[in-house]
Formats: sequence, C-alpha cells, structure tokens
Amino acid sequence: MARKGLCLLLAAAILFAAPLRSTAAPNDDKDKKILNLLAVQKALQEGRDALKRGDYQAAVTVLEARIACIEGDKAYLDALRDAYVGYIRELQKNNQSAEAATYRRRLECCDPGALLEINAALHEAVAVAAPAKVVAAPTPPATDERSNAKAVLEEAEKEFAARRYGEAGRLYGQCNQADPSLIADAKERWAYCLLFVVVDACKNAPADKPAPPEWEHDVRLALSMAPDNKAISIFAGDLLNKLQERRGPTVRAVPEDAPAEVEVRHTARQAGQAWAVAETANFRIFHNQSREVAEKAAQTAETARTTAAKKWFGETAPPWNQRCDIYLHATAQDYSLATKMPPGLAGHSTFGRRGAEVISRRIDLHCDDPNVFIGVLPHETTHVVLADRFGQALPHWADEGMAVLSEPRDRIDLHLHNLPQHRANGELFPVAELMRMDDYPDRSRIGAFYAESVSLVEFLAKEKGYPTFALFMRDALQGGNFEQALQRYYDIRGFDDLQQRWQHNAFGQ
Repeated sequence: MARKGLCLLLAAAILFAAPLRSTAAPNDDKDKKILNLLAVQKALQEGRDALKRGDYQAAVTVLEARIACIEGDKAYLDALRDAYVGYIRELQKNNQSAEAATYRRRLECCDPGALLEINAALHEAVAVAAPAKVVAAPTPPATDERSNAKAVLEEAEKEFAARRYGEAGRLYGQCNQADPSLIADAKERWAYCLLFVVVDACKNAPADKPAPPEWEHDVRLALSMAPDNKAISIFAGDLLNKLQERRGPTVRAVPEDAPAEVEVRHTARQAGQAWAVAETANFRIFHNQSREVAEKAAQTAETARTTAAKKWFGETAPPWNQRCDIYLHATAQDYSLATKMPPGLAGHSTFGRRGAEVISRRIDLHCDDPNVFIGVLPHETTHVVLADRFGQALPHWADEGMAVLSEPRDRIDLHLHNLPQHRANGELFPVAELMRMDDYPDRSRIGAFYAESVSLVEFLAKEKGYPTFALFMRDALQGGNFEQALQRYYDIRGFDDLQQRWQHNAFGQ
C-alpha cells in the first residue's frame, strides 16, 4: 500500500530528526493541529466537489487520504459513506465484484446500515434486468374519448389559473378517469387542489367535529402524486398533523399476550456520533429524540412483533438472533436525505438474506408523521416478522394486506372506504392478476392496489382464521400454485370462483 509506505518514511524522518531538538517548541503542536484541520477541510471540500460531479472514485481517493486525521468528524464520515455507496454501485455495474467487496468491507466499518441500501439497489437492478412477462397492452381510449378528456383537462387548467381549485380538482379527477396518461404533467396542480379542498373543508366544519377518514386519504393521495415537491410535502405534513388533532388520539387495544413492560437499555449519543441508541431484546433503535420517544418506539415495536406472530402464526415469536435496527429520523426531509426515499413516504423496511435466513433487518421512519407509532411502525414491523417467518419474499398483495391489517381499524377503513370508487373508475385488478403480480403497479393505481389487497386478505383470513391464511400462503408459495392451495384450504375452485366470492363479500353482488 503506497500510503502505508509513505507513513513509514515520514515516521523514520521524524525519528531521525528528533535528536536535532531537545524539546518541542510550545507552538509546534498547535501549528500541527491547525495544519491537520486545514488539510482535512480541504480534503472534505474536494471530496464533496467530486461527489457533485458524480466522480465517486476520486471522492473515495481524496477522502481516504486524510482519514487518519479526522478524529470522528461526522460530516467527513458522511461524505466518505456517500462516496463508498456511489463507487460500489459503479463497481457492481461494471461487474468488478472483487474490488466492490473491498469497499463494501470499508463501508461496513463506516456505516453498517448503508449496506442495506446497496443490497436494495442491487436487488432492484436484478429485478429490472429480469425478462419481462408478456402481457396484453391496455386498450387506448377511443379518439372521441381522448378528445373529450383533453377538453376536460383544458377546462381544469383554466379553473386552476382562475384559482377555483375545488372545481379544478374535480375536473382533473374526471380527466384522470377518462385517460390517466393526460394528467401526468398536471399532477402537482391536482395535488394542490386536493389539499386546498381539505383545508377549506376544515375551515367550514365545526371545530369539535372529528375529521372524516376521506380527508386524510386525499392528503396522502396528494403526497403520492407530488413526492418530490418539497412545498407540497411540508404543507401536507402539517395538514396531516392538524387532521390527527381533530380526530383525536386513536385508541388501540393492547393484546393480552403483548409484553407488559419492555426493558430498554439506553446509550447516550457520543461525541462524533449521529445517534443515541436504545436497545430491547429484539430491536436496536437509533434516534436523535428524547428517551421517552425512544421508549415508545421500543414498546410499540416489541408489541407489534408479538401481536403479528400470534395473529398470523398462532404462536409466540421466537427471539431474533440479530436485532432489527430502527432509525427514527426527525423529519420527512431528514428521512429522505438519509434513505433516498420520497419524503411523502411514511417509512419502509429492508432485509438482508442468506438463502431463506434473514440476517439483517432495518426499519426507517420519520417522527413528524402523526401516525408513526399508531400505524407506520406496526405496519413495518409486521413486514419484518413476515419476512422472517416465510423465509422468502411474499407477493406484494399479501405482504401489504397483512401489514395494513396490523394497523388500527380506522386506518384499515381508509383503504376499504375507497374500494367502490376504485371499482367505478375501472382501477381494480382481476384477482388472478393481483395474486400473480411481481411488482407494485403504476402510481396511478397504487391506491386501488392497497384497497383491493387489504380487502382480499381480510376476506380470506376471516373465512378460516388468520393462521390458516398464513398456511395457505406458505403452501401456495412452496407449491407454486395458488389455485390448488385455494381448493385445499378454502374449497374455492380457482381464480374465477374466488373473484365471485370476494366481489360478493366486498360489494354485495
């Protein structure tokens, strides 16, 4: 290693030079410290400049050169972590696996959690590279229908320009129903209209009247349509807080078998570190919040873990050999900067696997979401429990449906409330298509996907019990045949029979 040899030469030079002075001048140490600080700051600036250019190799080189002098500087380590992440992705893309492994080890020392981001990106790339299934292209709208939809969009734009946001929002929605492709460039304006209507409704409603679920749904819909618009994200976040205050606290029954008291061990944030740590038997919580917030997260996570295992598998959850890391980011913007996820997302979970064994677990959340401990953390904890117990990835419809059913009833009903409207809009999927989907649908149908998934999972789970649904899923995954598993566990004769029974349950027909 060239740098090691250089250090030895410098050490030798200092050793041979030592007899020339009997004692060091008082200012020598101060001068040396100043020179080191200047060199570190220069390297940090050069590294950041390289990151901005997208030259990750140069950033790694210049930042590693001064690593011995940084004394735990967080900003320096953050820049080095970003440099490692970018460079590893480049090496993986160029099939330089051996060199990538070297920098993965260095990244693990710098920030173990960042490896999950690398793994997630690698899995994404594999999924994208996989051969696509051949499916029939959707029938485009007839020429007359498209012309009518364009006319509606033009009218919506006029109403928006005239600041008549309620009417503009109605017209944007009408255009989206006729031809979703036309609305793509107007989604931020439509999102603003949705928020405006909710604010107007709040002003005109009695102060003591609880906020109806559809208001929160519309705010979250606006967030999903403009995830990269910071102004909308901030405004919507404040509005969600106000709606939560109007609805009052959600009362959630504590399961009989939930841990009565969770023992939490706290480690205060040390100099040069970004996080304080709170640990339980199964979770390690990284946070910059108060001890009370960390303990609430600990209690919620342990309770959700126990509840999910009992509900879906009918047994006590065995302890995890590796704790699940939970990162509590202060704000949506902090969450987005740290995870590269849209700030409108409430949270997400990631896993590392070795075959069927889960070897790492992580949940990222932001504390300014009013439902972070009411619904988001139980939802994501359920994802982690399911990943551990099934030993393989669940289809998205089942994974999300089971996770949503861990939330309080009013949050579940937010999805089910819109099911008839999604059906009227033609946004629902045939159950055969839904159960075979390998990926999430287009954003324009994500609301319909969640509503239908929750409804279908709850329908089957209530037929024979929640543990039976888990057995059905395990059988279907192992055998690779959902229709045979439906016959075996529910006496349902294939997808067509399921479609009819589910529709009768959901819509009364």
